[in-house]
Amino acid sequence: MFGWNEVMDPELAESDQTVTPSVEDVYAERDERLRTPNGDELKRMIVGRWNLRAARESRRASAESK
Repeated sequence: MFGWNEVMDPELAESDQTVTPSVEDVYAERDERLRTPNGDELKRMIVGRWNLRAARESRRASAESK
């Protein structure tokens, strides 16, 4: 039975292709992904801002009309 970082082919196991990333590299990659919004997240953020602005303007307009 092989572990998650072991390779069945002994030639590949000896080569540089099977270098396991360090914990720091894994976390750095994850943090970069979390910091960079993809298209859907960006769209959700923009629409959310528009909705907040529209709600604020609606409350202001209703307060002024009273």
